[in-house]
Amino acid sequence: NNKIPNAFIFSGIEGVGKEAHAIELAALLNCKRIDDSEHNNACGDCRSCIRIKSFQHEEIHYIHPIPSSRKNSSNELILDSATIEQIHKYQKQKIENPYYRLNLRGANIIPINAIRDIKKKLFYTKADDNWSVIIISEAEKLCLKKAEGANSLLKILEEPPEKTLFILLTSKINLIIPTILSRCQKYFFPKLNNTMLNDYILKEDLANNVNQEAIQLCNGSITELQEIITT
Repeated sequence: NNKIPNAFIFSGIEGVGKEAHAIELAALLNCKRIDDSEHNNACGDCRSCIRIKSFQHEEIHYIHPIPSSRKNSSNELILDSATIEQIHKYQKQKIENPYYRLNLRGANIIPINAIRDIKKKLFYTKADDNWSVIIISEAEKLCLKKAEGANSLLKILEEPPEKTLFILLTSKINLIIPTILSRCQKYFFPKLNNTMLNDYILKEDLANNVNQEAIQLCNGSITELQEIITT
């Protein structure tokens, strides 16, 4: 119906497809050849879709928790070379495996400078003909250290630029401050049932590596299932 809110919160345990859905929605909003089928999917083959799936689209922005560091005097987000390299490796893995999880050592906060940085990009470099989509992983970590990141985000959630969508991903929605919750449309992603897990196992040709005990232990999470297989 061409009605897109300013922000969504996708909540649910790790490994049920929240981030993959966020990326797919970003692709759908920017697709240049939308599939005319009943489901109106992104085509997956146009320049926009390819760039989004390879983490190269200029209007799709990703915010992750990062290791806390000494406060710098500027308002810019400054990442060390090791963190940048880890994020690039994560994106390469994510292309192959939508359920791959980023693990940055000591990544315990989304700092206010990450939000300031995204504001600059949105207001000064936004292309009018595309949707800007900001995907925030572990969004509950906006709410640490006096909720500086969350309070900074509030201002742009209230009055974002045209054709801008924020998608907050969290497995701990109870830790997100009420003022953020009230400005987002919420979607809950339930645990995957055994039928879905078995369909995934067949699709990925993992039947020789997985038994029913592993399916029970993974608690409805493909990320947990993958970790059980590899340990």
